[in-house]
Amino acid sequence: MESASPYDFTQAKKELVDAFGKEAIVDLHRPSPFLDWLTFVVHWSAFFGLAWLLGTLRPLSAPWILCLVAQGFVIMAFGYVLHDFFVHRFVGGKRFSYWMGLLTGFVAYLLRTPYAETHYDHHLHTGTDPDEAYKDDLDRRWKRFLFLTPVGYVLAFERNLRSKRADAFPAPEGAFRLHGAERKRASLERRLLLLFWIGLIILAWFWPRFVLLGYIAPIALVMPIANAIRTVLEHAETNPKNLFHCATFYRTGPITRLLFFWDGGDCHLVHHIFPNIPFYRMGRAVDLFRPFLVARGVRERRSLLELLRGYFLRNEPHRALWSA
Repeated sequence: MESASPYDFTQAKKELVDAFGKEAIVDLHRPSPFLDWLTFVVHWSAFFGLAWLLGTLRPLSAPWILCLVAQGFVIMAFGYVLHDFFVHRFVGGKRFSYWMGLLTGFVAYLLRTPYAETHYDHHLHTGTDPDEAYKDDLDRRWKRFLFLTPVGYVLAFERNLRSKRADAFPAPEGAFRLHGAERKRASLERRLLLLFWIGLIILAWFWPRFVLLGYIAPIALVMPIANAIRTVLEHAETNPKNLFHCATFYRTGPITRLLFFWDGGDCHLVHHIFPNIPFYRMGRAVDLFRPFLVARGVRERRSLLELLRGYFLRNEPHRALWSA
């Protein structure tokens, strides 16, 4: 099916290849098995280590709060690992990627097949009205502040906050839906996710502090806030009239790149043009492409605080060029 996106990623790729050379682009896509597996081990170790600290430190102490915030971002990063390793790059092969992606997704409360199929459609239909429509539903300040809570996140994701305008835009034929084998896999994954949560309940019976404080508390208290910031740093400000400006072009630094797994702001924009660049080469790609993108009219943002003010206080429209 032909893309309905207002962004011509084929042309964007061609211009970047012409500007920087095919060899440079190929090098940016070069995987490193060592870095892939090192990241995987470090990430899981951080998750279990922080869960242990949250279960042993005094709750609400400064170190505990710091670990709580860190664990919220670590849990959100399971979604990023699913996205980079197992949906785009198939690290370890397709079979391994499916099962490890399934487990990785469960930790972030994501089903691998629905996530993957919807994400592929997101790349194909970036910027269309049905694309990530639940984010467009957040068209009032109160909805956006509610989105900072677990209740608001669930209501938004289930499309319970949509306005009448949202119903006027049907999805492109065949897009954003599961068919045949994908539907069956998704049904199986829902049952496996239920077993995952039953297992968590059993673990919570024996080790309540580690499960409730080390896992459930960060999901409930930190992840919705982290996810809302992620929403701002992905497609909150775009310009459909500029084939390169498909995402918020926020200038990420070492901290924001780490917290959002090299997939927020300027990294996310480059990801949409070249989806298979490994996260550990994304920083170099962004730094290389930035002057080119700015010269072609992509508006660069350097203040995260100003972006958050624009989104939450000025209620700037999602997926549009903001007024200021």
